[in-house]
Amino acid sequence: VRENEIAAEAMGIDTTKYKVLAFTIGAAFAGIAGCLFSHYFYIAHPASFTFMKSFDILTMVVLGGLGSITGSIT
Repeated sequence: VRENEIAAEAMGIDTTKYKVLAFTIGAAFAGIAGCLFSHYFYIAHPASFTFMKSFDILTMVVLGGLGSITGSIT
């Protein structure tokens, strides 16, 4: 689906199902990360999430590798 959505649909794969599944799994991981963050720091306040925090996380993912799970973890 990621490489060629039209070809996947032509082969009979339900692309909408897999897109929704990927979104759901991503949202679940984001929810778990939020729970762990608030548990570790004992509070989840909007002031904790600044632009620089978002920039730091985005930089980690890009430098670690966008297409690689192990790159973004290490």
